Amino acid sequence: TIRLWDRLQKDFPAHHTLNLGFGGAFIHSLSTHFETLFQGLQPKAIVLYLGGNDLSLGLSAREIIDQIRAFIEMVHRKFPTAIIFNISIKPSFERQELLEVIQQINQGVLEMSMQSPYLHQIKLYEALLDQNQQIRNDVLLQDGLHLNKLGYEILKSQVNKAFEKHLPDSD
Repeated sequence: TIRLWDRLQKDFPAHHTLNLGFGGAFIHSLSTHFETLFQGLQPKAIVLYLGGNDLSLGLSAREIIDQIRAFIEMVHRKFPTAIIFNISIKPSFERQELLEVIQQINQGVLEMSMQSPYLHQIKLYEALLDQNQQIRNDVLLQDGLHLNKLGYEILKSQVNKAFEKHLPDSD
């Protein structure tokens, strides 16, 4: 989701952005490569998208939440003044049988964010549902998993709302 966000810098011109997303990432991959990924950086904010690929590992919602918590704590230890934003796992047709697990993970991270002043959950999941709480047909690519242009516009809007609410005016 982050790696494929090819308009990231154009979507947030008031902020210095750096896209560190890489495809097929698991939380343990991010943890293993953490120091390399963030070497020499001093971010004011970090936007994460965690857990979607981990669903394929057969982990429970609790196990994924625990891995997300551990990774967020790792980020916070390294960058104690950075604001951390976590994008909720998106609903998708490809993972439709896992929507309940996805909702549990998203709720778990939301609860975590309500207890941590430096962590804010960006509610992408809800933004990609229609009035009947079904996955919108117009926000995903044909693969039924990845966001299309409209999906990224919705993600951009959700991230902008979070930035306006939680980031200081400076970039």
